[in-house]
Order: sequence, then C-alpha cells, then structure tokens
Amino acid sequence: NGNRFLIEARYGEINTNDINVLNLVEVNGIIYLFNKPPINISSDFAKYNKINFETIFYTNVNINYEENSIKSDNFQISINKNLASINGNIVYNNSEVVSYADNIKFNLLNENVIINMFDKEDNIKINRK
Repeated sequence: NGNRFLIEARYGEINTNDINVLNLVEVNGIIYLFNKPPINISSDFAKYNKINFETIFYTNVNINYEENSIKSDNFQISINKNLASINGNIVYNNSEVVSYADNIKFNLLNENVIINMFDKEDNIKINRK
C-alpha cells in the first residue's frame, strides 16, 4: 500500500529462543505511511521478527510524529495488521497538552485511537499548557 518501515540498530543478535527474531541494541525506526508524515521511533532495545516484521521497541522508547512526542516503556508495531500499541508509563506531549496514560492502541491506516489505564480505578491525566 505504499507504506514502508525502516529499522536500524547499533548491532543485533539472533534470539536463541526463535531464529526468526533479532534482538537489537540502540534502535531507530521510521514508519513511512502513504500520504502521511513519518513516525520516528528510538529505544535502547527491540525485538524484530524478520518473517512478519512485528517489532517490539522497549526501554527508553521515544516516538515523534509531527509536533507530538511520546515517551513510554514499550512500543509494538504490527505492519501486516496496520496496528500499533504503546504501553507503560506513557507521557504524551505537544504544544497544547501533556497527558499520562498506561496504554494507547491505534490503527495506522484510519488513525483510530484507544487510550486507557491498566488499573480501571486510575484515570488518564491530561494537563493543558
């Protein structure tokens, strides 16, 4: 569909539990969606499945999209399913708000977003600037 995914790392090793998975260190990725601005991702580590291209970025995850910045514990992308999820200590920041949540799921094609907390007793926090 004209979408591309580029991933680079300082180095990688074959996962001893699954030869189709690469364990990556010091990782940068860019998602190029057709007719949309790129999404830049960086993390200390990632697991990349070379068969289905599923990638899990973890530890010091930073995501930048246009004027939006997201920091989290994990970012998982499934290119084949056009789905992504961000979870764990999410801080979403742009020129208007700073928000805090536990989980964000979104569809890469139609941009539908679901934001929630793991503990149903907690609330999503949104602070206007």
